[in-house]
Amino acid sequence: MIKLKAFVLVAFAIFFSLLVFNNITNYESNHWVVKSVLGMEGVQDSAVTWRAIKAPWIVTPIYIFIIMIEAMVSVFCWISVFFMLVKRNGWFFGFAGLAMAFGLFMLGFVAIAGEWFYMWQHPIFGGMQQKAAVYSILMLASMLFVKES
Repeated sequence: MIKLKAFVLVAFAIFFSLLVFNNITNYESNHWVVKSVLGMEGVQDSAVTWRAIKAPWIVTPIYIFIIMIEAMVSVFCWISVFFMLVKRNGWFFGFAGLAMAFGLFMLGFVAIAGEWFYMWQHPIFGGMQQKAAVYSILMLASMLFVKES
């Protein structure tokens, strides 16, 4: 069972490692996504556009914060895999990493980006909220599996 748990965490570690790699090597493209969502581009309801954040000195630190959380998730999952395979314990790091990932996707992408900034109305990024919700469910289920004795 420990190898299966380690495999699940390897999958998340690779996924988040690739997210970090892509956000760093393709910085401008992904920064544009964050800028576009926070700026509420494409939102039809003008009664809510007061929520938009367009100042680069706010948008850029938010984007860097997202990358930092993704990096921490990746590191925590890799550490957990190492401890699980070497010491047959280490679920805590994986659980903590997946909890951070769940928070980022559910709170950050589904609730804040999706609902507060109306990402669902964006012509290009409208489907991202649903994908983030699916990832959140996978992370929550994986958290429960990794924690299970």
